[in-house]
Amino acid sequence: MSGISLPSGRAVPDVSYVAMSPYGPTGWTGLWIYDSTPHVFMMQSTTGHLTMYVISGWYGVGGTSCGAPQWSALVADYLSAGAMSGLITPNIYSHSRSYENYFNGVKAWDSLNNNGYYYYSRGWDAITGWGSPKVSTLITILQQ
Repeated sequence: MSGISLPSGRAVPDVSYVAMSPYGPTGWTGLWIYDSTPHVFMMQSTTGHLTMYVISGWYGVGGTSCGAPQWSALVADYLSAGAMSGLITPNIYSHSRSYENYFNGVKAWDSLNNNGYYYYSRGWDAITGWGSPKVSTLITILQQ
């Protein structure tokens, strides 16, 4: 393999939102969520023994499992504020020249920057997209 090339179309990131990596300076990154409702599940060992677990408390969520619902909420706020329905992406890209006003650029660690394939940089890049949204500012400008 001589390298990886960027695919065309929608397979490239537009934005980042709570990306999850075990390589951050503190190890795992993401959000911690507390669940006070006990969940019961059974597991069977390779020897056939059943064990019942009852769990609740803190657990970590990150990546798409966390970011997709948050973007859904952002779009719901956008639509409920009187925005027209339809794709939000063209509206976001129309403001790309001043993206710093609407997105927090992702600051990665140097050890992650040189993987030989993709590099993060100021503005849009193949690793972090635009970054994470500044929600209230982004919704305000998208309504104009």
